[in-house]
Amino acid sequence: MLVFLSRLVQPIEHLHRHVIAVMRGRPNQQLKLSTAVTELQEFATAFDIAVSEYRLRLSDAGTKSRLIESDSTILDMQIQALVETSEMPAFVLDVAANIRIWNRHMVALTGVPRARANRLLFSDTFLGIDSQATFDAAFADARAGNLPDPIRCWIQAENKGSVDAELQLSPQI
Repeated sequence: MLVFLSRLVQPIEHLHRHVIAVMRGRPNQQLKLSTAVTELQEFATAFDIAVSEYRLRLSDAGTKSRLIESDSTILDMQIQALVETSEMPAFVLDVAANIRIWNRHMVALTGVPRARANRLLFSDTFLGIDSQATFDAAFADARAGNLPDPIRCWIQAENKGSVDAELQLSPQI
């Protein structure tokens, strides 16, 4: 790389000295810049190829990203349909324990509509302080890929007080 750069810099230095000499009225001998021009043309061609390859990779990555996003949307819809058809209260939490899916039985149990439950932090919103630590430990265990034991807790329900419940957390999908 250093050799390549010196081949580019030397002709520029020669040109610089030539311009100074001409300006002072003492032109040097014939100026030879052909090797520098050739090197710059090769460098420009290599750069154009590198940019084209980069753009192609970005395009491929964008296509793959759109496919993954589409697959993810389909999977989300299938999980939502599965949770909704459950005959028991069921919900899905994201990696931060925020509610993502809330079925009709959870609405009936808690009195909290889906739209309002969406994105709420489950343990802070629906569990009493005494149940939060137990839930958080089981949630961390499930996030690690384990199947924690069912936990007994009190779910805070609007207009009903607290409801005794047994939660079974499953590892992430």
